[in-house]
Amino acid sequence: MNVDVLLTRIAIAVYVTAGAMSLFRLTGRSGRMIPVIRGVMAFGWLMHTVAFLARWRATYATGYGHVPVTNRYESLVFFGWCLALAWLVLAPKWPAAGTAAGMQLGAAVMTAAAGLLPGSSPEIEPLMPALRSNWLLFHVVTCFLAYAAFAAATFVAIRVLIRNQAVPGEKSPNFDADSFMHRMISVGFFLLTLGILSGSAWAQQSWGRYWGWDPKEVWSLITWIIYAIFLHARISRGWTGKRLALVAIAGFLAVLITYLGVNYLPLLQGLHSYA
Repeated sequence: MNVDVLLTRIAIAVYVTAGAMSLFRLTGRSGRMIPVIRGVMAFGWLMHTVAFLARWRATYATGYGHVPVTNRYESLVFFGWCLALAWLVLAPKWPAAGTAAGMQLGAAVMTAAAGLLPGSSPEIEPLMPALRSNWLLFHVVTCFLAYAAFAAATFVAIRVLIRNQAVPGEKSPNFDADSFMHRMISVGFFLLTLGILSGSAWAQQSWGRYWGWDPKEVWSLITWIIYAIFLHARISRGWTGKRLALVAIAGFLAVLITYLGVNYLPLLQGLHSYA
């Protein structure tokens, strides 16, 4: 087994452990676990980071030499890394145990999916011609950091929808869910805009056109529009609560279709279905 694969599996196990600890906090009997959970997640993210660097080095050992974010396996592992990073950055202000568990287990699920989904393999492969571009790293990083910010907003949106059934570990009287969603989606919207613009420049370089209505391009535009509606509804219309939460969730569903749906739904497959 390759070192990067082994370290990635360790990271998954650690994320699951942190998620289980956060779920246990929902009993209301373990508030003192918060610093421990942060330490556990930090260790998992460190293992994940070392795995990423080890794979990056391995690409040079095989003679291909590229940043490991180029295929389905690598992008899923990187998405999980971004989710874990987002939680660690936001942990001091994170609202409650249930939403924390969502991000922690979400990081585990996305990373684990790299080795489980059809067409996803840990084998290091040469770059496709279209991926040999200086735009690769900027485009991928901005898009996945945007997705991580949207995921954070989505778990809080789910909490908003079920907050009338809150349990002791979910109490957070000083937390403003609407403002949190707004901040996360504002950051994600900015990064997604950069991702779409860089992707457009990359498409011009690779395929000779800035926009071609490929399914992934269409769904990235749909995602951008949904989050633009969220920001308009929040800023100009003053939406709050469950209406705002539903738009945030709809946006993340569009993210999942943009990222994964175009790979597995026959009617949506196109030029971007390799990752």
